[in-house]
Amino acid sequence: VYPHPVTQRSVVTVDLRREEHLELSVIDLFGDVRRHITTGIRTEGMHEFPLPVQGLPAGVYVIRLQWSDGMSHTPIVIPR
Repeated sequence: VYPHPVTQRSVVTVDLRREEHLELSVIDLFGDVRRHITTGIRTEGMHEFPLPVQGLPAGVYVIRLQWSDGMSHTPIVIPR
C-alpha cells in the first residue's frame, strides 16, 4: 500500500507469480468487510488497484488479499 498512512490517492500493489483468482478487501478490526477492492481472475505480473477509503472513519483497518491457495493481511492506518 502506498502511501502510508493512507490517503485518498493510495493504491494497493499486487505482484502475482501466476494467473490467480483473487479477492482484495478492506476489513475493520471486527472482521467486517468495509470495502471490496476487486474480485476476479488476474494475470501474472504487477497490478495496482485504487484504495477506496472515502467515507471510512479514521482508524486501523486491514487489507485482506485472498487467492486460490492462500491469504495475506496488511494493516493500514486512515488518519483523521
